[in-house]
Amino acid sequence: MTDLNIKIFQFLNGLAFNDAWLDNMVIFLSMSLGTIVVLFVLLFIFFHKNWHENETTIIQVKTWMKEISILILTALLAWFIAWIFRNVFHTTGSILDKSQINILYENNINDSFPSGFAAFFSAVGLSVYLYHRQVGKVILLCALLMATARVIAGINFPFDVIGGFAIGIGTAYTVDYLIKKRLK
Repeated sequence: MTDLNIKIFQFLNGLAFNDAWLDNMVIFLSMSLGTIVVLFVLLFIFFHKNWHENETTIIQVKTWMKEISILILTALLAWFIAWIFRNVFHTTGSILDKSQINILYENNINDSFPSGFAAFFSAVGLSVYLYHRQVGKVILLCALLMATARVIAGINFPFDVIGGFAIGIGTAYTVDYLIKKRLK
């Protein structure tokens, strides 16, 4: 598995420093898009017009509070679980020597498995998807683009991202299941 991880990484990371436009796009996707996604999701949750006309304002506010609470809980829990894996199990992302990596910008590459970034944004994307399918698809696509850009930038290895996505998706489904089970 390590060989496959390295081969995929070298292919994607080999795209770095070949084209200035691509490098700038990778930096934007891996650093700035996350902030835009978080702001968009929060604004969407606060202001979307998905209220049922026959519901009272109290029910509408409860629905909004439930969605925002689930989103925040799921995202932070996924990030925390990834943090536990990195710090308790002391996994390192340094499969290759740094001289073999095209690093577009500096980041702590020694603690990359699982990717907390991928865990956080996949949890956000799936949490939104479970309540608002179309918007959730866009957020999940953004999470995939951001994670791929982080591999190209030399910040994460492919299996770091896959591990992060597994944690994020597993956390989102688990929180959703427990919330629905509790509300029944």
